[in-house]
Amino acid sequence: MIIYIKNMVCPRCIESVRSIAQKCGFHPLSIALGECAVPNEEMSSERMNEFSKALNDQGFEILRDKDARIVLQIKSSLIELVYHRAEDLAHIVIPNYLQVQTNASYNTIRKVFSAVEGHSIEKYLIRIKVERVKELLRYDEKTLSEIADALGYSSVAHLSAQFKQVTGLTPSQFKSNLSSSRQSLDTL
Repeated sequence: MIIYIKNMVCPRCIESVRSIAQKCGFHPLSIALGECAVPNEEMSSERMNEFSKALNDQGFEILRDKDARIVLQIKSSLIELVYHRAEDLAHIVIPNYLQVQTNASYNTIRKVFSAVEGHSIEKYLIRIKVERVKELLRYDEKTLSEIADALGYSSVAHLSAQFKQVTGLTPSQFKSNLSSSRQSLDTL
């Protein structure tokens, strides 16, 4: 049985869900961003309710709606791509990648995502990439050119234009004013 969980955005979230599951008395077969696979025989309705409450207490939520699960799969896939497989961004065709990840046609997932989120998948991907750029700028370990290359941008100008469109600041302005805040990925 796969349980879809909203607001899992990083490896620490995976460990939190694993810990919650174990405290609720079951042992997940696997946990990934947005999902937890558990043996059917371990999930009584009482245990599921306990798990759901414990997750909610930590800011997570079990998704039961099919459209919400598709949106979660899209978000988790894109976060994974930007944060953990950025080197693939320049070579991956996003619609094809998402079709494989969700096992649905791109037309379907595009419509579902827009209806649930109120904006397009493309805008969401841009926002994730901008948050990653903010993080990398704060680390001050890479040049803007290296960041653009690492995140699959065609040029520094393209990265800068998207960054300014989302934040209202150029990357240089952001870097000189590091008090500008980053957004939590689960709020994007």
